[in-house]
Amino acid sequence: MKNNMIDLNGKIDVFVITNGRSTFNYCIKSIHSQKDVEFEFWVIENMSWLDAHLDLLSKCKSKFALRVDDDMLLHPYALKFMWQCIENQSDKIALRGWRLWEPWSNKVCKGIKVYNVAAAKKIGFKLDKLGKIDKPFTINAERKGCSTKYSQDVVAIHSCGTYEEHLKYWEMRGESSGSQFKIKKKWAKKLIKNFDMSLQEQYKLIGKFLKKLNNNKNTEFSKFIKKEKL
Repeated sequence: MKNNMIDLNGKIDVFVITNGRSTFNYCIKSIHSQKDVEFEFWVIENMSWLDAHLDLLSKCKSKFALRVDDDMLLHPYALKFMWQCIENQSDKIALRGWRLWEPWSNKVCKGIKVYNVAAAKKIGFKLDKLGKIDKPFTINAERKGCSTKYSQDVVAIHSCGTYEEHLKYWEMRGESSGSQFKIKKKWAKKLIKNFDMSLQEQYKLIGKFLKKLNNNKNTEFSKFIKKEKL
């Protein structure tokens, strides 16, 4: 191991949840491109959203688990920065989240998340009627005396392959049972069908674009990037 490497084994494991979208290979590429960190890496394939999270908890060997959807493309220093954020945080924080840039909708959105595994096992995972897992987790965390925390740092790109792939992923997450799903489908279809940026072009956004975006927002991640002399 290089002298400047941080050994995150036993500290944080990385989990990518996938159903085989075209974005997956670019997501994995961004995981393998993480700088100055060594860590355990898992892929969870073709499972329901709830089962995937339960599998994450059963497999994780570390204190923390980073959950990555297969359309998230991480900045090369994302994991090192996220570790800095959580390394000394209170054990009462059950979930920590950061932001994504979504090029196909031209906005910042939630979010990539790290779970405190011991707290998550205590709280448990459940799906609400919209197929969401983090909203009920947040409510149940508070009932258990824990909390969740989100920051404004934009550490990854929320990429897009095709509308059909997005639809299948949402269905895998159980979101199709939600009352607003038809509206969401219509909104996403219009945007994605008119979005012509290739995955290769989207992958390039993890570099200078994310750096500039964080600079403009004066985030802690922008300060971290400057410290790393990027």
